Amino acid sequence: MAQSFRIILFVLFVCNNCFAQQNELKLLSGKVLADSKDLEGIYVFNASTKNAVLTDKMGFFKIPAKIGDSLMISSVQLKGVQVVVQKEDFGPNLFFVKMQVMMRQLDDVVITQYKNINPISLGIVSKNVKTYTPAERKVYTATNGVDKLFNMFSGRTKMLKGEVEIEKKEFMLEKISRLYEDSYFIDKLKIPQINIKGFQYYIIEDKEFVEALNSKNKTLATFLMGQLAVDYLELLNQK
Repeated sequence: MAQSFRIILFVLFVCNNCFAQQNELKLLSGKVLADSKDLEGIYVFNASTKNAVLTDKMGFFKIPAKIGDSLMISSVQLKGVQVVVQKEDFGPNLFFVKMQVMMRQLDDVVITQYKNINPISLGIVSKNVKTYTPAERKVYTATNGVDKLFNMFSGRTKMLKGEVEIEKKEFMLEKISRLYEDSYFIDKLKIPQINIKGFQYYIIEDKEFVEALNSKNKTLATFLMGQLAVDYLELLNQK
């Protein structure tokens, strides 16, 4: 009986050890294959660990991963792909990822239509709404002061809450401007210079992007912005 018990413990130990080894993070070496000379700056994002890296000029990359991890590879000029890491991907050979080039052509007329993009034209701010910096303080006063009922029925409380949302969007736009220069939008995301501000208004409406930016996860925010850039350019092309 004691001998059988020791054998069972040994088998369990071996199984647990094998399972632990399979789930250890290892450095996965890979390369993106595509019919394009521009293979630099392609995002390789590990959805399991929330880590991301960029490819070099030749499309090579290295990222910590383990068996079963889901990798999302995306770029403005290439169609995004998602792959699940297999055991054989950690072999002596490189982990190759094939991607297809996205062909898009922007009409010059479309670009001129976005010349006057601003909070008013996008419907974020009304022409008659005045933005106040201490907007949240005003909402607190309106909803907790002696004029609470008057403000509620007169619509002032609703107006002040709207100003808070506007203020949040303005702070978010300022944060994006501090983190990313215009050259990044033009060179990496392929956003026409005339459309940069419109694209910024577009991405602050994405909840996941805003959460990543607020949590100071620039890696995730940058990755999500790359995906949003693809959608935004498609919208410009459709118009």
